[in-house]
Amino acid sequence: MQIYRVGGYVRDKLLGVKPHDCDYVVIGSTPEQMLEQGYQQVGKFFPVFLHPQTQAEYALARTEFKQGTGHTGFQVNSSPHVSLEQDLFRRDLTINAIAEDQDGNIIDPYHGQADLKQKILRHVSTAFADDPLRVLRVARFAAKLNFSVAKETLFLMQQMAQNGEGLSLSRERVLNELNKALECKYSYNFFSVLRKTHNLGVFFPTLDLKLKSDKDFTKFIHDLQTSTNQLQRYQLIALYLNTAPTEKNLTEISKDKRLLKMLYQTQLIRQLSENHQLSPENQLNHFKQLDIWRNYAQFARLCTNYAEHLNSCQQTNSLKRLKSLIHLAQELKNVPLQKIVSQHSEQPAKLAQAIKQLYLDLISQTKDLA
Repeated sequence: MQIYRVGGYVRDKLLGVKPHDCDYVVIGSTPEQMLEQGYQQVGKFFPVFLHPQTQAEYALARTEFKQGTGHTGFQVNSSPHVSLEQDLFRRDLTINAIAEDQDGNIIDPYHGQADLKQKILRHVSTAFADDPLRVLRVARFAAKLNFSVAKETLFLMQQMAQNGEGLSLSRERVLNELNKALECKYSYNFFSVLRKTHNLGVFFPTLDLKLKSDKDFTKFIHDLQTSTNQLQRYQLIALYLNTAPTEKNLTEISKDKRLLKMLYQTQLIRQLSENHQLSPENQLNHFKQLDIWRNYAQFARLCTNYAEHLNSCQQTNSLKRLKSLIHLAQELKNVPLQKIVSQHSEQPAKLAQAIKQLYLDLISQTKDLA
């Protein structure tokens, strides 16, 4: 039995980045032998085991053969006769097909180190096209590493956009890759790669429609380039998805209820700060949906991200109105209500109406939002 470190651990180590979780591949063993040594089997579709002490993952070397559609349509062979080179051959990119033995020697049959030096993402074999998830992974690695994609890999990804297999991926897997990409400094590369390979419409059709023109897409990329955090990037996408506040179209980029609420609130903030025609009544309804009385900190965080975006785009008028909006929200939140409450303490309906009128009067007096 031979054990090798593989995948992201080896790649990151060669890049000079501190590796995190380490995965291992085991050559020349069987599930029965692994269990006899105290390993715990956890793999559902192929033999993966947890080390009895470290809980690190050890996978038996395997080959894969396409037999169905989508990300899981594979027949797996994990016989003890599968070699290390065969196991590495099934991997997506050359930079992820590098192994390290227990003495620190590097095994690199597909020239991944050369691609690391040249900052290129290149598929190992044409079997890359068997798994539609790999399109998203390449785009994510472009976002993570700021690497370019090899021409032959771009061409293969363009072909994959036409075969329809991308539609077989679960939404959870698509959104998981998006979420990881938006954590990255170079998140804009994720969308550039997808658009260049005609896959943006496969995975994010509404966003693709909003960004059909080169001018709009260029502006979108610029906005992402100036972003500083994951939430801000989600907010930017939400603003591009729809000009009218709605949670419905936002489900294209997330299923997390808390995040969806924040993105919806971002749309409300834009409408409040840019729509001159909103009545005081509508403005008050927006403030209620923004929940400024109970969760002002979240409102402030969303506004800060939006302000950074407006500032980077030099939208001075919108930025001025946003600052007025924040000031108004602070005033609404801090309105002294003790006197009104004491006057109508036994008349709940009149109390509610009096408080509402107080808020409406304050909104009406704020000229910068009129």
